[in-house]
Amino acid sequence: MQKGMSVAMWIWIIGGVLIAGLLFVMVVNNMGFFTSQKSREAMLDQFRLNIVNKADLICASSIGSVNPSSVELKNVQAIYAAEKPRNVDPKAPLYITQKNYSIGKYLCMSFDNEEYRCKEMTCEINMTYIGTPLKTSDMYKIGISDGSFEFDLSIQKNEHSKVLISATHRP
Repeated sequence: MQKGMSVAMWIWIIGGVLIAGLLFVMVVNNMGFFTSQKSREAMLDQFRLNIVNKADLICASSIGSVNPSSVELKNVQAIYAAEKPRNVDPKAPLYITQKNYSIGKYLCMSFDNEEYRCKEMTCEINMTYIGTPLKTSDMYKIGISDGSFEFDLSIQKNEHSKVLISATHRP
């Protein structure tokens, strides 16, 4: 009788340890998801406040108006202008490294997992691609120490009533 109870007790102990381990993995997984979502929301807020709102303000301003800004991007594939809401071109890391421009009436932000958000602007935007550059570039090597990339922006309205958003990578 003693031996039978011992086996049953071990079954309960092993089952309890397995259930506790499973619960631990689930909690850690949910915490990682929550942290990722919080980071994504912070990036979206920065996109709205430091780029979209300031560009809208310059759209409504007189020719020659300038509004400087800066952004620190983490886990953002690219921020770009587009003719219509769309995901970023797969060549975006090259465009960011080469400081190419995009043109359109939408400002879009694409995350590393292919999700994107676009905002229709009140005027046409001509913008330097910003985000995560090519992994082989100096820009990437400088920014990768903490996984973020910082850009100084100059948002100005030109003589053709278009808003020009020029970006410079800040090492």
